[in-house]
Amino acid sequence: MKYIIYLFYRYYNKGATIRIPYESAIFAVLLLLFINVMSLMILLVPNLMETLFANHTRTELYVYSAIGVLLGYFMLTKLVSKDEIYQIENTSINVKLHTWLLFLYFIASFILLMAIIIQKL
Repeated sequence: MKYIIYLFYRYYNKGATIRIPYESAIFAVLLLLFINVMSLMILLVPNLMETLFANHTRTELYVYSAIGVLLGYFMLTKLVSKDEIYQIENTSINVKLHTWLLFLYFIASFILLMAIIIQKL
Protein backbone atom coordinates (compact mmCIF):
# COMPACT_ATOMS: atom_id res chain seq x y z
CA MET A 1 0.00 0.00 0.00
CA LYS A 2 2.84 2.38 0.84
CA TYR A 3 4.45 1.90 -2.54
CA ILE A 4 1.19 2.54 -4.40
CA ILE A 5 0.71 5.76 -2.45
CA TYR A 6 4.30 6.64 -3.26
CA LEU A 7 3.69 6.12 -6.99
CA PHE A 8 0.69 8.42 -6.88
CA TYR A 9 2.72 10.86 -4.75
CA ARG A 10 5.39 11.05 -7.45
CA TYR A 11 2.74 11.65 -10.09
CA TYR A 12 1.07 14.45 -8.13
CA ASN A 13 4.36 16.04 -7.01
CA LYS A 14 4.49 18.27 -10.09
CA GLY A 15 2.27 20.71 -11.88
CA ALA A 16 -0.88 22.11 -10.29
CA THR A 17 -0.88 19.66 -7.37
CA ILE A 18 2.68 20.31 -6.23
CA ARG A 19 1.39 21.84 -2.98
CA ILE A 20 -0.73 18.82 -2.03
CA PRO A 21 0.83 15.67 -3.52
CA TYR A 22 0.36 13.51 -0.40
CA GLU A 23 -3.33 14.33 -0.05
CA SER A 24 -3.92 13.83 -3.76
CA ALA A 25 -2.19 10.45 -3.58
CA ILE A 26 -4.38 9.39 -0.66
CA PHE A 27 -7.55 10.37 -2.53
CA ALA A 28 -6.36 8.55 -5.67
CA VAL A 29 -5.81 5.37 -3.66
CA LEU A 30 -9.27 5.79 -2.11
CA LEU A 31 -10.78 6.11 -5.59
CA LEU A 32 -8.96 2.98 -6.73
CA LEU A 33 -10.18 1.09 -3.66
CA PHE A 34 -13.73 2.31 -4.28
CA ILE A 35 -13.66 1.13 -7.89
CA ASN A 36 -12.42 -2.32 -6.90
CA VAL A 37 -14.83 -2.74 -3.98
CA MET A 38 -17.80 -1.63 -6.08
CA SER A 39 -16.85 -4.09 -8.83
CA LEU A 40 -16.69 -6.95 -6.35
CA MET A 41 -19.89 -5.96 -4.58
CA ILE A 42 -21.85 -5.69 -7.82
CA LEU A 43 -20.60 -9.12 -8.89
CA LEU A 44 -21.31 -10.74 -5.52
CA VAL A 45 -24.61 -8.99 -4.73
CA PRO A 46 -26.51 -8.51 -8.02
CA ASN A 47 -29.18 -6.15 -6.62
CA LEU A 48 -26.71 -3.92 -4.81
CA MET A 49 -27.34 -0.77 -6.85
CA GLU A 50 -31.08 -0.98 -6.32
CA THR A 51 -30.79 -1.57 -2.58
CA LEU A 52 -28.21 1.18 -2.08
CA PHE A 53 -30.03 3.93 -3.90
CA ALA A 54 -33.70 3.01 -3.56
CA ASN A 55 -34.61 4.41 -0.15
CA HIS A 56 -32.24 7.38 0.14
CA THR A 57 -32.46 10.93 -1.09
CA ARG A 58 -29.62 12.47 -3.04
CA THR A 59 -28.61 14.59 -0.04
CA GLU A 60 -28.35 11.52 2.17
CA LEU A 61 -26.18 9.77 -0.41
CA TYR A 62 -23.86 12.80 -0.54
CA VAL A 63 -23.57 12.84 3.24
CA TYR A 64 -22.86 9.09 3.40
CA SER A 65 -20.27 9.41 0.64
CA ALA A 66 -18.57 12.33 2.39
CA ILE A 67 -18.42 10.39 5.66
CA GLY A 68 -16.97 7.37 3.86
CA VAL A 69 -14.31 9.47 2.12
CA LEU A 70 -13.35 11.21 5.37
CA LEU A 71 -13.08 7.92 7.25
CA GLY A 72 -10.99 6.39 4.47
CA TYR A 73 -8.76 9.45 4.32
CA PHE A 74 -8.07 9.45 8.05
CA MET A 75 -7.47 5.69 8.11
CA LEU A 76 -4.99 5.86 5.23
CA THR A 77 -3.16 8.85 6.69
CA LYS A 78 -2.78 6.95 9.98
CA LEU A 79 -1.54 3.83 8.19
CA VAL A 80 0.92 5.62 5.88
CA SER A 81 2.47 8.87 7.05
CA LYS A 82 4.28 11.44 4.91
CA ASP A 83 7.60 10.44 6.46
CA GLU A 84 7.18 6.85 5.29
CA ILE A 85 6.55 8.09 1.75
CA TYR A 86 9.74 10.20 1.86
CA GLN A 87 11.73 7.13 2.97
CA ILE A 88 10.47 5.07 0.03
CA GLU A 89 11.52 7.86 -2.31
CA ASN A 90 15.20 7.20 -1.69
CA THR A 91 15.11 3.42 -2.11
CA SER A 92 12.83 2.78 -5.10
CA ILE A 93 13.81 1.26 -8.44
CA ASN A 94 11.86 0.80 -11.69
CA VAL A 95 9.49 3.59 -10.70
CA LYS A 96 8.56 4.51 -14.27
CA LEU A 97 7.57 0.94 -15.12
CA HIS A 98 5.56 0.59 -11.92
CA THR A 99 3.83 3.91 -12.56
CA TRP A 100 2.75 2.76 -16.01
CA LEU A 101 1.55 -0.57 -14.64
CA LEU A 102 -0.45 1.24 -11.95
CA PHE A 103 -1.97 3.52 -14.58
CA LEU A 104 -2.95 0.53 -16.73
CA TYR A 105 -4.43 -1.20 -13.68
CA PHE A 106 -6.44 1.92 -12.86
CA ILE A 107 -7.82 2.12 -16.40
CA ALA A 108 -8.57 -1.62 -16.53
CA SER A 109 -10.39 -1.46 -13.18
CA PHE A 110 -12.51 1.46 -14.36
CA ILE A 111 -13.38 -0.26 -17.65
CA LEU A 112 -14.27 -3.45 -15.78
CA LEU A 113 -16.56 -1.53 -13.40
CA MET A 114 -18.31 0.20 -16.30
CA ALA A 115 -18.74 -3.14 -18.13
CA ILE A 116 -20.22 -4.74 -15.01
CA ILE A 117 -22.62 -1.84 -14.48
CA ILE A 118 -23.74 -1.86 -18.12
CA GLN A 119 -24.23 -5.63 -18.03
CA LYS A 120 -26.35 -5.43 -14.86
CA LEU A 121 -28.59 -2.69 -16.31
